[in-house]
Amino acid sequence: MTNTLQFNFQVSNNEAVYKAFLAGFWLARQVRVKHLAALSDSLLITNQVNGTYEAKNQRMQRYLDAVRELVQLFKRFLIKQIPQGENVRANALSKLASTSFNHLTKKVLLEILPERSIDNKQVDVITTVPDWTKPFMDYLRYRMLPDDPTEARWIKIMVPQFAVRETQLYKRGYLAPWLNCITNSEGQ
Repeated sequence: MTNTLQFNFQVSNNEAVYKAFLAGFWLARQVRVKHLAALSDSLLITNQVNGTYEAKNQRMQRYLDAVRELVQLFKRFLIKQIPQGENVRANALSKLASTSFNHLTKKVLLEILPERSIDNKQVDVITTVPDWTKPFMDYLRYRMLPDDPTEARWIKIMVPQFAVRETQLYKRGYLAPWLNCITNSEGQ
């Protein structure tokens, strides 16, 4: 799966790299990766994460602290700096995120970030999952099926069209961006 981020706030190049690292780490954790190798064309950030360089301002230090905290969740972590010219795939994704996303295929999940995640305190939010999404969420997260065999069979047939990202259910669009699943009341 390919992900790209789009920021709805002013962001420096270094912040964008850190935010991409954080998003990648969370994705890797969701799919239970134990050994992670990260490639970056940013010599500065690669050396900051390795501990060779220090972060100079408070915001960059907060990003660095967040990355270092997540690195500890992996059994093995390697970060490597690669020349910018060899980072063709990342360059293409960054251009993609900064332009219109109407033409994205179902293989690219675009996440639009309204604000910096380091500006907010991490809070566990308890929400009720919409009724119709609960069976999909239960199956995708825990492989739990409803007790009713007809409903369980229907979930197994339909579930390949859906994916869970963090706490949100998405329906994969055919030759379109992924669709955010909402309740009827949210739709009103």
